[in-house]
Amino acid sequence: TSTRTSKLMPWAIGKNADGKIDETLRDSSATDGDLDIALALLLADKQWGSAGSGRNYKQLAKDLITDIAAYTISRDAYGQRLNMGDWVPAKSNLDDESDDDADFNGDGDKNDAFKGFFYHSSRPSDWMLGHFAIFEKLLPDDFYVAGPGYSTQNMASLNTAIRTEAYRIYNSYFHAPAGNTNWTKGLISDFVVPKVNGNGDPVSTEIVKPAPDNFLGEQWKTSMYSENAVRVPWRITSHAVVSNQATSKTWARRLGAFSMSKALSGSNYDWTKIGSTYRLDGTTELSAHGKHFASMFITSLMAAKGQGNEAEAQKALNAGWKWMRANREGPGGNDGYFSDSLTLFSMLLTSQNVWWE
Repeated sequence: TSTRTSKLMPWAIGKNADGKIDETLRDSSATDGDLDIALALLLADKQWGSAGSGRNYKQLAKDLITDIAAYTISRDAYGQRLNMGDWVPAKSNLDDESDDDADFNGDGDKNDAFKGFFYHSSRPSDWMLGHFAIFEKLLPDDFYVAGPGYSTQNMASLNTAIRTEAYRIYNSYFHAPAGNTNWTKGLISDFVVPKVNGNGDPVSTEIVKPAPDNFLGEQWKTSMYSENAVRVPWRITSHAVVSNQATSKTWARRLGAFSMSKALSGSNYDWTKIGSTYRLDGTTELSAHGKHFASMFITSLMAAKGQGNEAEAQKALNAGWKWMRANREGPGGNDGYFSDSLTLFSMLLTSQNVWWE
């Protein structure tokens, strides 16, 4: 388990000097991994049951979701926001720019500190709204969870709270906000962080903005739609499929329309035209082809069903399916495992070879 909590899993386990996996070198948790594990346990319960199996899958899922609610959800005036894992410091902590080698407030230095900066930061690829919708469907109303200093709530209440905050952030700060009215493509940055001014507390934990580049030491343009946000179309489309929520469908349609415009080649669609990082206005930052960027965008075309562009979106999806079937990176130095995994997830969702309940 994680170095911080008894139920959450470490996002990585290191190797010792002999090159062997060493459980003592485990890390803290990552929110998306634990949400996936909780969903897998609930689906195992649906598939095999928990009575007499030697594994009480449902109870294991409940135990895990209890810790997810306690350690990976930040709470403040905005409501409830998924954070980045159980390593996130308490909101009373002062988080130093120098520790992350980043300029959080854009004043040109890296010497400031802000109370609760990491606590109120979030990664949109962790906004796995479909998972919470399934938790509500599969867990009884009398199963309650709570966070530190926060009243207990059942899965229906938690699902609503997580969804509401994700929608608020996107609609208020990433869809045509004041000063950036050309942010209309459905794109969002790799991370979102609280807006801050001078040295001290965040100006308002409710107001967020794109993270600075290389946030948390990542090599990507984390202020843009890059290697983390690449999973957002899949997350949002999955939620639209599971819940039929109008806001997720609208968001997915914007992403689908944007990706179609980038893949269009004459009267056909060439998904190799999709790049590997985009600015939030839709202009290309890195034009080098990203297969996983294309495959994740392809999922969002599912949301065009019943819309005026349904036939054209189906044409683009058909081209995308053929392209995904014919191409794989394989293992190697270009992180082929990650790219191929996301492509597989896209194929499972778009072919509806997934089950949720």
